[in-house]
Amino acid sequence: MTSADDFHALGLRQLADGDARAAEQSLSRAVELDPGNPEYRKDLGNALRAQGRLVEAARAYGRALGADSAYLPAYNNLGVTLLEQGEPAQAETNLRKAHELDPGDPQILTNLGVAVFRQGRADEAVELHRRALALDPEDAFAWGNLGTALQAQAGGREEAIECFRRALAINPGFEQARAALETCTEELQRERGSRYF
Repeated sequence: MTSADDFHALGLRQLADGDARAAEQSLSRAVELDPGNPEYRKDLGNALRAQGRLVEAARAYGRALGADSAYLPAYNNLGVTLLEQGEPAQAETNLRKAHELDPGDPQILTNLGVAVFRQGRADEAVELHRRALALDPEDAFAWGNLGTALQAQAGGREEAIECFRRALAINPGFEQARAALETCTEELQRERGSRYF
Protein backbone atom coordinates (compact mmCIF):
# COMPACT_ATOMS: atom_id res chain seq x y z
CA MET A 1 0.00 0.00 0.00
CA THR A 2 1.70 3.17 -1.15
CA SER A 3 -0.87 5.67 -2.43
CA ALA A 4 -2.50 8.45 -0.44
CA ASP A 5 -5.90 7.12 -1.55
CA ASP A 6 -5.08 3.70 -0.09
CA PHE A 7 -4.08 5.16 3.27
CA HIS A 8 -7.17 7.38 3.24
CA ALA A 9 -9.48 4.44 2.53
CA LEU A 10 -7.81 2.40 5.28
CA GLY A 11 -8.13 5.29 7.73
CA LEU A 12 -11.84 5.67 6.99
CA ARG A 13 -12.40 1.94 7.58
CA GLN A 14 -10.47 2.10 10.86
CA LEU A 15 -12.46 5.13 11.97
CA ALA A 16 -15.74 3.39 11.10
CA ASP A 17 -14.57 0.38 13.13
CA GLY A 18 -13.95 2.62 16.15
CA ASP A 19 -10.15 2.55 16.04
CA ALA A 20 -9.49 6.29 15.90
CA ARG A 21 -5.84 5.96 16.90
CA ALA A 22 -5.03 3.64 13.97
CA ALA A 23 -7.15 5.86 11.72
CA GLU A 24 -5.07 8.85 12.78
CA GLN A 25 -1.88 7.07 11.71
CA SER A 26 -3.29 6.04 8.33
CA LEU A 27 -4.81 9.45 7.64
CA SER A 28 -1.62 11.22 8.70
CA ARG A 29 0.22 9.14 6.11
CA ALA A 30 -2.36 10.11 3.45
CA VAL A 31 -1.83 13.78 4.34
CA GLU A 32 1.96 13.35 4.12
CA LEU A 33 1.61 11.88 0.63
CA ASP A 34 -0.93 14.46 -0.59
CA PRO A 35 -0.83 17.54 1.68
CA GLY A 36 -3.05 19.61 -0.61
CA ASN A 37 -6.07 17.32 -0.31
CA PRO A 38 -8.61 18.96 2.03
CA GLU A 39 -10.63 15.78 2.46
CA TYR A 40 -7.65 13.91 3.90
CA ARG A 41 -7.00 16.74 6.35
CA LYS A 42 -10.69 16.92 7.33
CA ASP A 43 -10.81 13.17 7.95
CA LEU A 44 -7.62 13.40 10.01
CA GLY A 45 -9.48 16.03 12.05
CA ASN A 46 -12.34 13.58 12.49
CA ALA A 47 -9.94 10.92 13.83
CA LEU A 48 -8.44 13.41 16.27
CA ARG A 49 -11.87 14.61 17.36
CA ALA A 50 -12.94 11.01 17.97
CA GLN A 51 -10.06 10.78 20.44
CA GLY A 52 -11.16 13.95 22.23
CA ARG A 53 -8.18 15.92 20.90
CA LEU A 54 -10.25 18.94 19.99
CA VAL A 55 -7.48 21.53 19.62
CA GLU A 56 -5.60 19.30 17.18
CA ALA A 57 -8.83 18.47 15.35
CA ALA A 58 -9.62 22.17 14.95
CA ARG A 59 -6.12 22.72 13.60
CA ALA A 60 -6.60 19.90 11.05
CA TYR A 61 -9.90 21.39 9.89
CA GLY A 62 -8.22 24.79 9.59
CA ARG A 63 -5.50 23.24 7.44
CA ALA A 64 -8.17 21.63 5.27
CA LEU A 65 -9.59 25.11 4.73
CA GLY A 66 -6.09 26.36 3.97
CA ALA A 67 -5.97 23.79 1.17
CA ASP A 68 -9.45 24.73 -0.08
CA SER A 69 -11.19 27.78 1.36
CA ALA A 70 -14.55 26.62 -0.03
CA TYR A 71 -14.44 23.10 1.48
CA LEU A 72 -17.79 22.97 3.24
CA PRO A 73 -17.30 19.85 5.43
CA ALA A 74 -14.31 21.46 7.13
CA TYR A 75 -16.30 24.59 8.02
CA ASN A 76 -19.09 22.48 9.53
CA ASN A 77 -16.75 20.17 11.43
CA LEU A 78 -14.66 23.08 12.68
CA GLY A 79 -17.85 24.78 13.87
CA VAL A 80 -18.96 21.69 15.78
CA THR A 81 -15.51 21.25 17.31
CA LEU A 82 -15.47 24.88 18.43
CA LEU A 83 -18.89 24.32 20.06
CA GLU A 84 -17.40 21.37 21.93
CA GLN A 85 -14.56 23.63 23.05
CA GLY A 86 -17.02 26.19 24.42
CA GLU A 87 -16.41 28.77 21.66
CA PRO A 88 -19.91 29.38 20.26
CA ALA A 89 -19.13 32.75 18.61
CA GLN A 90 -16.23 31.27 16.64
CA ALA A 91 -18.37 28.23 15.88
CA GLU A 92 -21.10 30.50 14.53
CA THR A 93 -18.64 32.22 12.16
CA ASN A 94 -17.62 28.89 10.62
CA LEU A 95 -21.14 27.49 10.52
CA ARG A 96 -22.42 30.64 8.79
CA LYS A 97 -19.74 30.14 6.14
CA ALA A 98 -20.86 26.52 5.74
CA HIS A 99 -24.46 27.72 5.43
CA GLU A 100 -23.46 30.22 2.74
CA LEU A 101 -21.89 27.35 0.78
CA ASP A 102 -24.94 25.08 1.22
CA PRO A 103 -28.06 26.91 2.46
CA GLY A 104 -30.20 23.79 2.09
CA ASP A 105 -28.27 21.53 4.49
CA PRO A 106 -30.46 20.87 7.55
CA GLN A 107 -27.54 19.62 9.68
CA ILE A 108 -25.69 22.90 9.23
CA LEU A 109 -28.83 24.83 10.22
CA THR A 110 -29.18 22.67 13.34
CA ASN A 111 -25.54 23.20 14.29
CA LEU A 112 -25.90 26.94 13.68
CA GLY A 113 -29.00 26.95 15.89
CA VAL A 114 -26.98 25.40 18.71
CA ALA A 115 -24.24 28.00 18.28
CA VAL A 116 -26.62 30.96 18.50
CA PHE A 117 -28.55 29.38 21.40
CA ARG A 118 -25.33 29.04 23.39
CA GLN A 119 -24.85 32.77 22.94
CA GLY A 120 -28.23 33.48 24.53
CA ARG A 121 -30.21 34.01 21.31
CA ALA A 122 -33.05 31.53 21.84
CA ASP A 123 -35.48 33.19 19.40
CA GLU A 124 -33.00 32.95 16.55
CA ALA A 125 -32.18 29.36 17.52
CA VAL A 126 -35.89 28.43 17.37
CA GLU A 127 -36.15 29.87 13.87
CA LEU A 128 -33.02 28.01 12.66
CA HIS A 129 -34.20 24.69 14.11
CA ARG A 130 -37.63 25.14 12.51
CA ARG A 131 -35.94 25.73 9.15
CA ALA A 132 -33.82 22.60 9.63
CA LEU A 133 -36.90 20.54 10.47
CA ALA A 134 -38.74 21.86 7.42
CA LEU A 135 -35.94 20.27 5.39
CA ASP A 136 -35.65 17.08 7.47
CA PRO A 137 -38.61 16.44 9.78
CA GLU A 138 -37.14 13.09 10.91
CA ASP A 139 -34.05 14.55 12.61
CA ALA A 140 -34.41 13.63 16.28
CA PHE A 141 -31.55 15.92 17.32
CA ALA A 142 -33.10 18.92 15.59
CA TRP A 143 -36.36 18.23 17.46
CA GLY A 144 -34.43 17.99 20.73
CA ASN A 145 -32.54 21.22 20.03
CA LEU A 146 -35.77 23.00 19.10
CA GLY A 147 -37.28 21.80 22.38
CA THR A 148 -34.30 23.12 24.33
CA ALA A 149 -34.55 26.53 22.66
CA LEU A 150 -38.32 26.68 23.26
CA GLN A 151 -37.87 25.67 26.90
CA ALA A 152 -35.72 28.79 27.37
CA GLN A 153 -38.50 31.06 26.10
CA ALA A 154 -41.33 32.39 28.20
CA GLY A 155 -44.39 30.29 27.50
CA GLY A 156 -42.47 27.80 25.38
CA ARG A 157 -42.56 24.76 27.67
CA GLU A 158 -45.68 23.10 26.27
CA GLU A 159 -44.34 23.16 22.73
CA ALA A 160 -40.90 22.10 24.03
CA ILE A 161 -42.49 19.00 25.59
CA GLU A 162 -44.02 18.09 22.23
CA CYS A 163 -40.63 18.53 20.56
CA PHE A 164 -38.92 16.23 23.07
CA ARG A 165 -41.70 13.65 22.56
CA ARG A 166 -41.22 13.88 18.80
CA ALA A 167 -37.46 13.40 19.20
CA LEU A 168 -38.05 10.28 21.31
CA ALA A 169 -40.59 8.89 18.84
CA ILE A 170 -37.91 9.08 16.16
CA ASN A 171 -35.05 7.91 18.38
CA PRO A 172 -36.24 6.12 21.56
CA GLY A 173 -32.63 5.88 22.79
CA PHE A 174 -32.12 9.67 22.79
CA GLU A 175 -31.43 9.97 26.52
CA GLN A 176 -30.81 13.73 26.49
CA ALA A 177 -34.30 14.27 25.06
CA ARG A 178 -35.78 11.92 27.67
CA ALA A 179 -34.09 13.83 30.52
CA ALA A 180 -35.12 17.18 29.01
CA LEU A 181 -38.71 15.96 28.68
CA GLU A 182 -38.82 15.02 32.37
CA THR A 183 -37.28 18.33 33.45
CA CYS A 184 -39.53 20.41 31.22
CA THR A 185 -42.64 18.53 32.35
CA GLU A 186 -41.74 19.11 36.01
CA GLU A 187 -41.09 22.81 35.35
CA LEU A 188 -44.45 23.18 33.62
CA GLN A 189 -46.27 21.40 36.47
CA ARG A 190 -44.59 23.68 39.04
CA GLU A 191 -45.45 26.73 36.95
CA ARG A 192 -49.09 25.69 36.67
CA GLY A 193 -49.26 24.81 40.37
CA SER A 194 -47.85 28.18 41.41
CA ARG A 195 -50.74 29.97 39.70
CA TYR A 196 -53.07 28.80 42.44
CA PHE A 197 -51.15 30.25 45.39
